[in-house]
Amino acid sequence: MTTHSGKAGAQMTPAERVAYGILGVGLSAMGLRGGHPAQRLLLGAAGVAVAAQALTGRHPLATALKIEQNADGEVKVSDAVTIGQDADKLYARWRDLASLPGLMTHLEQVEVLSEKRSRWTVKAPAGTHVGWEAEITADEPGQRLAWASLPGATIENSGEVLFRPAPGDRGTEVVVRLGY
Repeated sequence: MTTHSGKAGAQMTPAERVAYGILGVGLSAMGLRGGHPAQRLLLGAAGVAVAAQALTGRHPLATALKIEQNADGEVKVSDAVTIGQDADKLYARWRDLASLPGLMTHLEQVEVLSEKRSRWTVKAPAGTHVGWEAEITADEPGQRLAWASLPGATIENSGEVLFRPAPGDRGTEVVVRLGY
């Protein structure tokens, strides 16, 4: 998926627009058929929403997660959430690498090899798994945790988690940035 971010949102490729258009029309057609009125309404509304996305060309997932792909083919994903907890407590949860599968459903296991190195296993399509070793590249308690895969990884990746005070004393803004 080649996208860019901006105020208008990430853009769909022409093939994605066609697929969304077909899906939208199909859902709308299903909504016109007989059945329970609530089901018809739901299908019809979903069909119109999906078709509208095809017409505007805005990719909903890429827009929501802020997905970008640069000219070198690297995909960058970022998102932020405000959590009503102290930054040090949230940092400690992320720094406990072995417990990360509890935070990320696609993550099968993180085996801690040393203070800075770990082995990651993630769920991949068709019931397969992909693994690599990573190294912590920045460790600033309560503020930032960053890592990168080691050379030779099946999926080269890097990431960071930033912990910032949320406005209005509402806790901590957690910003996650990943690169593949």
